[in-house]
Amino acid sequence: MSVTKVKKTLNLLIKFAIVIASYGYLYVQIGNRNTLSEGYRIFRASIGSGSFIAGLCAVVILMLVNWALEACKWKYLIRKIESVTFFSAFKAVWAGITVSTFTPNRIGELFGRSFILKKASLWEGTFATITGSLGQLLVTLVAGSFATLFFMEAHPGFILNMSRPWFTSLIFLTVLLNALAIFFFFNIHILTPLLGRLFKKRFIRMQQHIKVFASYSGKELGVVILLSGARYLVFSLQFFMLFRLFSVPIPLVDSFIVTAVIYFIMAAIPTVALSELGVRGSLAIATTAAWSGSSMSDALTAGAGSAAAFIWLINLVIPALVGSIFVFRLRFFRKNES
Repeated sequence: MSVTKVKKTLNLLIKFAIVIASYGYLYVQIGNRNTLSEGYRIFRASIGSGSFIAGLCAVVILMLVNWALEACKWKYLIRKIESVTFFSAFKAVWAGITVSTFTPNRIGELFGRSFILKKASLWEGTFATITGSLGQLLVTLVAGSFATLFFMEAHPGFILNMSRPWFTSLIFLTVLLNALAIFFFFNIHILTPLLGRLFKKRFIRMQQHIKVFASYSGKELGVVILLSGARYLVFSLQFFMLFRLFSVPIPLVDSFIVTAVIYFIMAAIPTVALSELGVRGSLAIATTAAWSGSSMSDALTAGAGSAAAFIWLINLVIPALVGSIFVFRLRFFRKNES
């Protein structure tokens, strides 16, 4: 068998392996989650309500807006190395979601997208994708850290019981770390010499690839932050709408704070994407309980858990299923790259 045929066979086997692994995780995770069962019960009970269905459809539409913004961001970043259409970027993003389902903290998404590129280096595509992910992480950390401080102030004992001097010190530390994170992101070009020293002379080709970090201006990185912030607002609004649909009477501003705390803690917890459901559900219930200021009723607990379960289903599971179709457009082997 020729090398070309071997590569084609391996390429196809990898695609099937990714899809099978993704579907397997979906099957196992969905089958073992009580929050999904409770959410489905509430869904069936509310299926006759026009307002409930309309609200759920609005959340699904916002999911499309969310990932369309991510596709725009990736297309904007990747244009430095290859021009792609919006539809190609959208397919790459959704294929990346499928690849990420069984990888810790969805790291597979960073690599999965790049395999849809036709001409650009796969490593350059990955580094461009990392730039976008760092922008999204920066927004999550900055918003989440300050929301967590506010939550700790308003609800003592939620995370840690601190005296006023220690809490004041924590505020200064948070401001300092966020300032450093912002400075680092807008000076991401410093990664080029740092990684260059790491790879040294033995990896001259890799040194050429990491130059992509130095290709973005401060203005371009600002656009990345704006698109990341828009995404953050979209899925925060989704969470609020689902809270209300599942009878959690939380005001809009409080919902945004609760959501910021949930995503901030999740960003610090190593998880496999599909196992995020249990983490999301637990955090949603814990933060909502702290917000309510008392022990949660069964209805409120069920509502908070169901909201977390449905945002997981809508924002990750549906795209992962649809993205499995686009996985077959990925190219894992090229003539000039391994």
